[in-house]
Parts: sequence; C-alpha cells; structure tokens
Amino acid sequence: KQWYQRRVAITAGQVKLQAEKQKILKLQNVLHDTRHEKVNSHTIFVDSDSELESFNPEEFEAPVKREQQPSEVHKALCKMKKQQYSLLRLRVERAESLGQAAAKLKLQRTIAASKGSVKKTVDEETGAVTYKWRKQRAR
Repeated sequence: KQWYQRRVAITAGQVKLQAEKQKILKLQNVLHDTRHEKVNSHTIFVDSDSELESFNPEEFEAPVKREQQPSEVHKALCKMKKQQYSLLRLRVERAESLGQAAAKLKLQRTIAASKGSVKKTVDEETGAVTYKWRKQRAR
C-alpha cells in the first residue's frame, strides 16, 4: 500500500508541475515584457544625403510629448498588468518548488528500488547530498 501511495504522489506531482508550466507559458505569451528587455530606439527621417551626413545625434532634441493625465481605464489596465506579473512570479515559484519535490520523491523511489548498497555523501561547503551506488556488472 505504501509503494502505491508514493507512486500516486509522484504522478500527481508531475501532473501538477506540468499544469503549472503550461499556465506559466500562457501568462508569458500574454505579458509582453517577460521574455526580452525593451530596447528604446528613435527613428529620425531626413530629406537628403547631405542632411544625413551633417546630422549629429548629440545635438538633436527629440520632440517632447505633452503631459497626459492617466485616465481611469489606463489606471485599471496598469493594475491588472501588475496583478498578472505577480501571479506569474508566484506560479514560477510554485513550479520550482513542485519540481524540487518531484525530484526528491524520484530520488527516494530510486534509493528504495536499488538492489546494491548506496553510499550517501554530504558536501561540507554547500550541504548538497549525493548518492553513490556500488558498481555492479549487469548479467
């Protein structure tokens, strides 16, 4: 009965992890600023080649946009966007923790199913645990 419960826990964990990853992908597709940093550029059009040669970008003053007061709709959209980003961050954290839990369960299952002796070593600096199996020839 115990092995069945572990098997169900592993499968349920993998299903949850896969669902979280798909939800993360959907949110990333909706939110534009998650994949690449935005590179600002300004295109300036000139009338002739002589203007192009004499053009100096340091001396150019870009036209100033008039101050706009954010409307209620704009404020609501900004609030929704902020909520979406926080939801994305939470989902990424949840997916990481689910992945770690699934890895632990898989490791426990592998150790329990191993036939030979398993040597456990702990790295003193990082505290990482590694397992080493005695080499056996397959027959």
